[in-house]
Amino acid sequence: MAATTSGATTPANFSLTNVAAAVVVITATSGGGQTATVGTAFTNSLVATVTTNGTPTSGLSVTFTAPSSGASGLFADGGSPAITDTETTDSSGNATSTIFTANSTAGTYNVSASVSGAASPATFGLTNSALTLGPGNYVFQLAGTDVRSGTKSFYAVAGQFTVGSGGTITGGEQDFTDINNVVSDIAAGAKEQASGLDEINTAINHMDQVTQQNAAMVEETTAASRSLSQETSQLSDLIGQFRVDAASEALAIRGDLQTGEPRARRRRA
Repeated sequence: MAATTSGATTPANFSLTNVAAAVVVITATSGGGQTATVGTAFTNSLVATVTTNGTPTSGLSVTFTAPSSGASGLFADGGSPAITDTETTDSSGNATSTIFTANSTAGTYNVSASVSGAASPATFGLTNSALTLGPGNYVFQLAGTDVRSGTKSFYAVAGQFTVGSGGTITGGEQDFTDINNVVSDIAAGAKEQASGLDEINTAINHMDQVTQQNAAMVEETTAASRSLSQETSQLSDLIGQFRVDAASEALAIRGDLQTGEPRARRRRA
């Protein structure tokens, strides 16, 4: 490039060079294609490599991002599990994620790795596989609290099940306990006991009344017996005042036998 002006014998020359724009590319180097059972960590971390115009670039921030719903997982991310993890490329242009753990949903999904300046992110295909159990007997338990009508309630579930050779559950049982139901049962039992005690108290009161009535009757009978005894004694005394002539009595009896008719007996004092 030249620059000229009037009166100058020679132009000024500028030497310029057009260079290609920096091309930043991020690629999934390793960790893709893995499978982990739901709830467990994947064996290998995810590694993304960043190059600029084909040269590995260090010091760039790479963000790994997992799906926010469905089959996915969480990065350890320094002890605070999250669906994102930001790491810095090393001298070889590699950014390595923290440990990635599958969530509880089975399925296949992609985790992306992005860097500023790159036209598109790198992707890692991962799979969460469903939990499979071998043949045998298994036990389980779960406890916690829920809120119903503003009241906290403790619950507990426990049980056991059997898995057959085909991987299917062939039998099992479980027991569920809700503290509200337990308290209700206790209250119902207490109410029944209280009702039973009321009936017993009523029966005892009735027995007491009958006993008092019997005692009164005994007192009345005793008084009547005493009165009868006194009257008997008085009658005996009155009878004792009468005397009968033995000879007259014999004649009277004989006359009765002859006539066949009884006569009034005469008594004298």
